[in-house]
Amino acid sequence: TEKLQQLKAEVSSDRGCIISHTIDLSLMASVASLATYFANNGVTFDVLVNNVGLMLNKQSRTDDGLETGFATNVLGHYLLTEQLISLGALKSGSTVINMSSGGMYNVALEINALQGDNPYDGTLTYARHKRAQVALNEHWRQTYGDMINFYTMHPGWVSTPGVETAMPEFHAALSRLLRDPEAGADTALWLAFTKPEQHDAQNIWFDRAQRSPHFFSGTRQGDSSAALVKHLQKLTQRSVEAA
Repeated sequence: TEKLQQLKAEVSSDRGCIISHTIDLSLMASVASLATYFANNGVTFDVLVNNVGLMLNKQSRTDDGLETGFATNVLGHYLLTEQLISLGALKSGSTVINMSSGGMYNVALEINALQGDNPYDGTLTYARHKRAQVALNEHWRQTYGDMINFYTMHPGWVSTPGVETAMPEFHAALSRLLRDPEAGADTALWLAFTKPEQHDAQNIWFDRAQRSPHFFSGTRQGDSSAALVKHLQKLTQRSVEAA
C-alpha cells in the first residue's frame, strides 16, 4: 500500500493517473472479488501484466490451505485472468503479459510438485511456478489467441528487493552484474506497445526476442498444459466455494 501511494504521488497529472486497489492475491476469494469489482464498475483493460511473484525460504499456507507461493504465483494469476476474460474486462485486442523467470529453464512442469516438496526448497518451487506460467500462456494462446494477445517473458536477473530478500547470498555476490528494474521491465513494456507476432505458442520472450522455453531436453517431458488447467480449475472452484 505504501509503495502504491508513493507511485501515485510520483505520476504527474498530465501523464494520467493511478488508481490503486489493494487485495491479498494469495486468496482466491479476494482475487475473484477484484475481478467482480472491475466488471461492476465498467473497468476494462488494454494490458494486464501478471507480475506479482513470491519466492519463500520457508513453506507457508494460506487460509485456503494452499502453499502461499503457488497461490500467489500461479493460481491467483490464472483465476484473475480467466475472470477478467469471462466478465468482459479484457476485450478483443487487449494484451496479457506473464512475467516468468529464467529459473524455469531448469525444471519441467510437475503439477504434483507445484506446492513444494518435503523438505521444502523455495528456489526450486518458485522455478516450477514460473514453468507453469509458460504452460498457462500456451493454453491461453490456444484458447483465446484469436481475440487477446498473450505473451510470457522473463526479465533476466534484476536487482530488486525481492531478489535481495529471497536470495541474499546470490544478490551480494552478483550485485554488480544484476540489471536495474528499468531494464528488467523493458521487454514487458515493449510487448504491450508493439504486440509482435509470435511463431510458437510455447515461446518465451527475452530482450525483445522470441526464445525457446527449453534449454534442456528433460524439461520437455513434463505434464501437459491441459492437465495443469484442469488442476487449477478444480482448485479455484474449491477455494471460491469454500469462501
